[in-house]
Amino acid sequence: MNLSLFLRLGRVSNLPTILSNVIAGGLLSGADLSGNSLLLLGLAFCAFYVGGMFLNDAFDADYDRVHRPERPIPQGEVERSSVYTMGGALLVLGIMLVVGHGVLMENTVRTEPVLYALALAVCIVWYNADHENNWFSPALMGLNRVYVYATTAFALTPTPAPVLWYGCGAMMSYLVGLTYFAKQEDSEKWRSLWPLVLVVLPVGYPALAVVMRQATPDVVVTVGFCVCLLGWTARAVRLARPKTGLPQLKQAVVGLIAGIALLDAMGAALMAEPMWAVACGVLFVICLLTQRTVSGT
Repeated sequence: MNLSLFLRLGRVSNLPTILSNVIAGGLLSGADLSGNSLLLLGLAFCAFYVGGMFLNDAFDADYDRVHRPERPIPQGEVERSSVYTMGGALLVLGIMLVVGHGVLMENTVRTEPVLYALALAVCIVWYNADHENNWFSPALMGLNRVYVYATTAFALTPTPAPVLWYGCGAMMSYLVGLTYFAKQEDSEKWRSLWPLVLVVLPVGYPALAVVMRQATPDVVVTVGFCVCLLGWTARAVRLARPKTGLPQLKQAVVGLIAGIALLDAMGAALMAEPMWAVACGVLFVICLLTQRTVSGT
């Protein structure tokens, strides 16, 4: 398998959002986020993500032959069985890296992060195996990102701050809305508005956390990224329902995927970590740039 094929199967252009998830999950836990932890956990969840994307192509090969014949398996560039094998191996690698983080950083392996990592692997396989016919599939997609938050948090501390669960709820809402919206990607027109309501709802979670006295944010940076996420969602609406011309649903979807990093930036700013928030903003830009070369869907 050559590098180009690996990049396309793994949708690696979206990996910056995985790194921003690790940053936000770590900060929302209330623990210190060291460079070593960011590296190890970032590699772990990148393995989970790429493995999940491999399995997505493998499970969807029959669908793709009809609706997305440009994908590598329908094109005959790689055997379906090889993609299954590589995807499964990457999930195992992700679990091993989470375990390795505990051994290397704390000389122990706590139960919680390993269980969340295993739950993440189960959700990835379940989603890919049955997402076309399962009404629950958007929630499974949301849980995938929630488990990144939770695994990161419990890998860093046995008692994460309560504000972590505010962030998990916001991420769940965003991903459920995004996934329902993405289901329209292969259609000729945008059929439903309500999924974008779920994408916008997370903008309010920093205010809720402040009202409940769970966080003391950097107000300027938090509000700034809230405005950015609102504006970015408005852009998706314009792309999906333009005043003139054809809808650009794929561009709207990949843009919203990149927007995950903006939500993570809000979480970092909520924890009064403006530099980490800016880092998430940079990852958002990197995601947009890499999506120009490697498709995000």
